Amino acid sequence: MDVVEALRAFRAVALTGSFTRGAERCGVPQPVVSRRVAALERLLGAELLERTSRSVSITDTGRRVLPHAEELVAQWERIVAVTGSQQPPLVVALPPDPDPRALATLRQGLPGYDVRFLQADPEERLRAWQTGRADVALLATAPEPGTIDQPLGVASVEPPHGPRGYSLAWLRRPASERDRPPRVLHLQSEDAVPHVRDPLHRLVHAHGLRTDQLVVTAGRTDALTRVHERADLLVCTEAEASAAGLAWEPVRGLALTRAYRIAHRPELAEAVDLDRLRSRLTRAVAT
Repeated sequence: MDVVEALRAFRAVALTGSFTRGAERCGVPQPVVSRRVAALERLLGAELLERTSRSVSITDTGRRVLPHAEELVAQWERIVAVTGSQQPPLVVALPPDPDPRALATLRQGLPGYDVRFLQADPEERLRAWQTGRADVALLATAPEPGTIDQPLGVASVEPPHGPRGYSLAWLRRPASERDRPPRVLHLQSEDAVPHVRDPLHRLVHAHGLRTDQLVVTAGRTDALTRVHERADLLVCTEAEASAAGLAWEPVRGLALTRAYRIAHRPELAEAVDLDRLRSRLTRAVAT
């Protein structure tokens, strides 16, 4: 058994929650991934993934094994690169849905590198950076000098009436609509970080709303559908709202910001124009 490929298969399935998507990430047929994971479980004598007819979830043992699997795969890739004739790929970990035009200019600006992009949520990007799978990563952080900052507000079908900014009182339905589901404020996984999530939770409670009226959405598309279907609200940037044809305003009484810091391997400072890299990464997440 190729242990590295088995670890790679386990990691892919664990991170995507699907043998099919895990196989796509590994670039091999789905049955191959299933066999590799099963062989790894037999070797370790432990169940890493819990399988049902409809879903795959990681077990407690698998959750403990996952960071070590990521680290071993990353180390093996570096060993292969060092002993081979090719330079290892430069992996850049980014939020989902970056601007492909900015990514194209980033690649063009690094002609000596095989640049690859890892699109992932904040937790996976941090894990990829910590385990060495990513050479450059945009990590979620609280806004401070030097971070890439984007103001956050609320997108809706109709702009609010009255003073500038959305009041979360909008989430209360009028008496004539009490038979409809309660309106929800959707928070993207990209923004489900303490400096954004916690103030919103406090504001929800201050307005006497239900806790489940602030939810982390499974995906932007689903949340946008709810905005159009049920007059829900979505926390996002003004550019994201504009692209979806929605009105956008800040949340009244809160200054919310999506912020990133750029983490990179120290040796890149000698080989890469970091200011140019920063500007292109900023463009990649600005739309």
